[in-house]
Amino acid sequence: MRNKALMLITAALVLVFGQLSFGQSTVTSTSTAPPPTAQTIGERQQNQQDRIAAGLKDGQLTKKQAANLERNERRMGREARNMAAQNGGKLSPKDRAKLTRQENHMSKKIAQAKH
Repeated sequence: MRNKALMLITAALVLVFGQLSFGQSTVTSTSTAPPPTAQTIGERQQNQQDRIAAGLKDGQLTKKQAANLERNERRMGREARNMAAQNGGKLSPKDRAKLTRQENHMSKKIAQAKH
């Protein structure tokens, strides 16, 4: 049952962040444009979800740890949707940078929880 719920949450986040990544502007300024190999916010979010699911599956994360990490991921998803909604459906470079910092922090939290 937990795996089914985790998969539903993951699918919903992929859908939401996938739509946000398509709506992103293509700013070509060297100071704000991500490198061509950089992940979109949605791809990064999906990667984080996969890491949480893998940690739960192989026993590196407890259910409580996974639930806490999932809650933080949902919060960031809501924040990203709100940011995009305030900017005509697109994330501003400032918002994208803020979300990237949050994802970096979340990545560290996942790694710490798994070890």
